[in-house]
Amino acid sequence: SWLDKGCVLTSILHQDGFQGCQCENCKAMYDTGPSEWSEKLWIFQKKVAERLKREHHDKKVLIYVYTVTSTPPKSYDAFPDNVVISMQGTVPDLENIKEWREHYDVPGGFACGLHNWCNHLITRYTPASTPLFLEKQVKDFHENKVQSVRRDGPGSVFGLEGTSYYVFGRMFDDVDN
Repeated sequence: SWLDKGCVLTSILHQDGFQGCQCENCKAMYDTGPSEWSEKLWIFQKKVAERLKREHHDKKVLIYVYTVTSTPPKSYDAFPDNVVISMQGTVPDLENIKEWREHYDVPGGFACGLHNWCNHLITRYTPASTPLFLEKQVKDFHENKVQSVRRDGPGSVFGLEGTSYYVFGRMFDDVDN
C-alpha cells in the first residue's frame, strides 16, 4: 500500500533474533536443506523482488545483508534491477560491497547501515569519527555505487563533532570537491 501511495522503495528485513521455523514444510522449503535458512531467505527475497517488478515495475526493494543473511546466496549470482542490497553491521561496510561486486550482479546498487556514531564504539566524551575519515568514507561510497546510507547512532556530541557532521552531510553534495 505504501508503494501505491508514492513511495519508491520498500525493504525486507528479518528480525535480529531470527529463528527458522522447524515445521516439516518450512524445513523442506526450496529444497535447500532443513537448516539452510540463509539460502531460504535469499530465495524468498528474490521471489519477492521479481513479484514487485511485475506489479510495480518502477519501484525498488532494499534487501539486507544482516545476521542470518550475512552468507550470500548460493543458488544465484544476479539480482533483478529493482534490488538494492544493504550492508549492515560493519564500519564502513565497503569491504563487503567490494566482495559482492566481484561475485554478484547487483544493478540496483548498494546501501549501508553506518555505525559511525554509535556510543558502543567508544566513550561519548570524545569524537567518534574525524572529518578526514568521513571524507574518505563518502568517496568510497561513491566509488562503490552506494545509493543510500542509514545512520545508526544519534550523533550526540555536537560541540566536538559538529565539523564531522557537517563534512559528512556536505560530502554528498559534491563528492569530488
